[in-house]
Amino acid sequence: MGKEKKVRTKGKRVRKGRKHETIKIWKKYELKGDTFTRKNNFCPRCGQGVFLSKHKNRLYCGKCGYTSISISSARAMEAKQEAKAQ
Repeated sequence: MGKEKKVRTKGKRVRKGRKHETIKIWKKYELKGDTFTRKNNFCPRCGQGVFLSKHKNRLYCGKCGYTSISISSARAMEAKQEAKAQ
């Protein structure tokens, strides 16, 4: 005889969190005349094809974790640390 079918006593499971959006690659390029130009930089570790995401004070690679902090924000962070030390 076959196995009996399981009867679920609780309601349907609800997924927690938000759904991830797909990457809209057409937003990463710009058409100028007859040539395409890239809006974002490529990751120096991963190479061409992997873009760095732009945040307020840094560039970040979601694939390898490479982070590049902008100079002005790095100086501001150093100034804050010096002020705390004194």
